[in-house]
Amino acid sequence: MSIKNFREKLKIHLNPFFGLAIAIGAVSSASILIRFAQRDFSSIFIAAARMGIASLILLPYLIKHSRSAFWTLVKRDFLYLGAAGIFLALHFASWIQSLEMTNVISSVVLVTTTPIWVSLITYFVFHERLNKLIYIGLIVAMAGVVVISSGDGLSFISCTGALPGESCFSRSILVGNLLAVTGAICAAGYILCGKMVRQKLDNLSYISFVYLIASIVLIAAALAFSSKKIEIFKPEIGWVILVAILPQLIGHSMINWALGHLPASYVSLSLLGEPVGSALLAVVFLREQPSFMQFIGAIVIMLGLLIASHPVGKKSG
Repeated sequence: MSIKNFREKLKIHLNPFFGLAIAIGAVSSASILIRFAQRDFSSIFIAAARMGIASLILLPYLIKHSRSAFWTLVKRDFLYLGAAGIFLALHFASWIQSLEMTNVISSVVLVTTTPIWVSLITYFVFHERLNKLIYIGLIVAMAGVVVISSGDGLSFISCTGALPGESCFSRSILVGNLLAVTGAICAAGYILCGKMVRQKLDNLSYISFVYLIASIVLIAAALAFSSKKIEIFKPEIGWVILVAILPQLIGHSMINWALGHLPASYVSLSLLGEPVGSALLAVVFLREQPSFMQFIGAIVIMLGLLIASHPVGKKSG
C-alpha cells in the first residue's frame, strides 16, 4: 500500500470525535508529566525542552515546505510571528512554573481562562463589541477565579518543592495561581498575534516557525536562569521528552486536525475537558485531592466559559 493510499484510509476511518478525545487526553497529561519532570529538572528547562524538541521534529518540514510561503509575508507579518513566539514562550514558562507552586486543578483551570482574556483584549484594544452572553460568561468565570484564589490563599496544600510532610506557604500558592493566570493572558496574546498572520500561512508552517521562536527564547532563558544543574543524559529526561511529544505534538496537532472536521464551537467547548482530565490524573498519580473551594471555583469558571462560548448572534446592543 502506498503512503498516499494509507493517508486516504486514515482520513476515512479516523472518527473526528475519537481523534478529539485522544487530543483532550493527551493535553490533559501535560501537568502530570511536568510534575514528574520537575523532580529532577527546573521548570524553565522543561519549558525550553518542550518547545525545543517539538521544533526539532518540525524543522525538516519548515526547511523543505515552508520557505516559499514566507516570501508572501511582509515586515509586519514577521513582527506578528515574532510576537506570537514570544507570547507562547511566556505562556509555557509561567504556566509550568505555576505547577511547581500550586496544585494541578488550580493551575490548569486558571490557565484555561484564555478565552476570557481574548475577549477582553479584543474589546479594549480592537474595540470589538461582545455578545451579552459573553459579558455574563466573563463575569461568572472571573468570579470562579476569585473563588479558587481566595480558597487557596486560606489553605496550606502540599506542592512539588516541599519536603515530605511539609507544606507550602499560602503566599507561594497565590503566586502560583497568579502565574497560571499570566500564562492564560500570554496564550491570549499568542492567539491574537497568530490571527493576524494565519491567513497567509498553512497551520504546520505557522506552528513550525512560532515553535522555533519560542524555543530560542526559552533556551536562552533556561541557560540564564535555570536554578538546577542541567543533566540531559539522566533517565528522568524521558518525562521531559514525553511532555514534548504527547501533549504538545500529538495533543495540539490533533486539536488542529479536529478543527478541520468539527465545528470550532464544539472543539472549543471540548477543551473544557482538559481541566477535568488533569484533575482526575492528579488524584490518581499525585494523590492530590481538590479542596471544596477549588472544586467550586473550577465548576464556576467552566460554567462561565461555557456561557461565553454559546453560539448566538455575533453582536448585541
